[in-house]
Amino acid sequence: HVVGIDIWFWREESMPLWTEIKAAPKVFNEIVGQDWFFEQQKDKPRASMTIEFPVEHLRNPESWPAAQEWFGQKLVLIYEKLFPVLRNKMNESVAE
Repeated sequence: HVVGIDIWFWREESMPLWTEIKAAPKVFNEIVGQDWFFEQQKDKPRASMTIEFPVEHLRNPESWPAAQEWFGQKLVLIYEKLFPVLRNKMNESVAE
């Protein structure tokens, strides 16, 4: 079992950015302190990048604090550090 956070690229305009990140994820991995997994839908111009935290006993409330701590820490990093980078890259690509 795992808890995870997905970032979705829903619009066709965002797919070049997803492709760029997938090809060179190092900066994005460093921002959150772990590797992203990438998945693209075959029938639509949509894709995601995901980070995960393993939870051995997901239904056991004793395992929740560690999962909640991981989730909270990663969300802060994503909102404060990763999203500004994504926004800048999207703005640059739209301006071109």
